[in-house]
Amino acid sequence: MVVYKATKKEFLEDFRKETVIPKIEEGYKKEVAKKIEYKMINSWNGSIPYLYLLLEDDSIPNDCGISIEHEIPNIDRKKRIDVVITGKSKNNENVAIIIELKQWSEVKQPADKAGYVMMSDSQNKAPRVHPSFQGYSYSYYLKNYNQAFAENNIQTYSCAFLHNYTLKQKDILFDERYKICIDKCPIFLRGDLEKLRKFIKDKIEKGDNGEVIDMIEKSQASIVKKLTPSVVDIMKETQYITLIDEQEIVYEKALEMAKKSMQDNKKRVLIVKGRTRNRKIGISHENASRHIYEP
Repeated sequence: MVVYKATKKEFLEDFRKETVIPKIEEGYKKEVAKKIEYKMINSWNGSIPYLYLLLEDDSIPNDCGISIEHEIPNIDRKKRIDVVITGKSKNNENVAIIIELKQWSEVKQPADKAGYVMMSDSQNKAPRVHPSFQGYSYSYYLKNYNQAFAENNIQTYSCAFLHNYTLKQKDILFDERYKICIDKCPIFLRGDLEKLRKFIKDKIEKGDNGEVIDMIEKSQASIVKKLTPSVVDIMKETQYITLIDEQEIVYEKALEMAKKSMQDNKKRVLIVKGRTRNRKIGISHENASRHIYEP
């Protein structure tokens, strides 16, 4: 499911006519929910102009595909990729670039947390996964568990665009602990439009009129990776960034509770509530050292 789909040329025209946000809202009401929360509209109003500035470059093909609020197939209707740009490489390979748009201007590091950061200007101080972690986890899932990527040899890349964020001295966003994420999913900040354009142009040589977006939309979930190597990787802890959003936060919370239990020898209970496509589920355990993973 895609809330908004167009070629680059069509997107630029929609923006100039001031119709792109209304079209996104219309698509959201049709595909996701009839009622749109204010924070969603505010997010689009804040980020879409920067997407326009990014794509207003003649060397990015006019017929490359653009999708906004692209649901990750067969995961969760709440899990949507902000922007996907598609096209062809210089070797005529299918290409999909995932862009996570963030309006963050400041972050801080919660104590003993490795996998995510916190928006310090957020009213509820809710933990959020690191932007690079989020972007790469989406691309990892699509490449390894989506039929279209195996059958059509889609070369997949991801990045995060924090268009309101200015680099600070000893910035926690670029702490060494996040290097593995950032290497796989680079971050671009305020003032990095040219760098991000180069990132796109290095990977997309010509457009595809959104064909790759259609492939992803029509695809089915399947295990693309060979099972045995994947298990070996997991055992070696080399596939650290394969959880998605709240999954990672729950995982980190379980580890935090386990550490506390080891220190004070007290039992703790962690209850994880989730939903499959067919029914609600509830999982609980009495020992915080047990890892709960809800795909």
